[in-house]
Amino acid sequence: IRDSYMSSGLWASAPEGHELPNSRSAQGFDYIDLSDMSWSPNERYFAVAMRQRGRLGVYDLTNGSTVWLDPRGWMATTHAWSPDGRLFAFAGHPETSLNSTVRISEVADIPGTQQVVHNASTRTAELRFSPSADRIARLDVSGHFTIFSVGERHTPQRRGRHAGARQVRWYGQHLITSSESSVRVWKVNHTLSLIHISEP
Repeated sequence: IRDSYMSSGLWASAPEGHELPNSRSAQGFDYIDLSDMSWSPNERYFAVAMRQRGRLGVYDLTNGSTVWLDPRGWMATTHAWSPDGRLFAFAGHPETSLNSTVRISEVADIPGTQQVVHNASTRTAELRFSPSADRIARLDVSGHFTIFSVGERHTPQRRGRHAGARQVRWYGQHLITSSESSVRVWKVNHTLSLIHISEP
């Protein structure tokens, strides 16, 4: 993916350097404002997050279209692709509140399949799909995390806390949380169990 100050857009280039047909975006982008970008597993889609306005869009390199996912007055904070490439999850909050919402869409029809799967009173820092794509771990800015099933719209399955945690990752059926001072490993079954703590 390349950006151009003169043409104000995104387009995809092959390794040899030539532009891929129909990949140029109709939407302009200020590359200075880009805060996060990530490929979908099938490398067809490209998520673009904008820092200043908290915008989040999904760019389709096969036709250059961009779908914006943030409603008016809503700030996107993080997003995640499912490992199988079928689902896209994203979280955000209203400009005037830190109450966070997690939404999931099918990648093939992102605008038409959006559904709210989780609501919280704290801002979402990170989302991670499990390797089987049937669960999502949500980490908030205070180190609390929740694990809930994809498609389950009510009470999260598991809750835990790792003070100061900034990252959450899956390793098989285990969840790993990390802060500047420690790493913790949690076993996720019918219950959530802390099985290891690593500190410097």
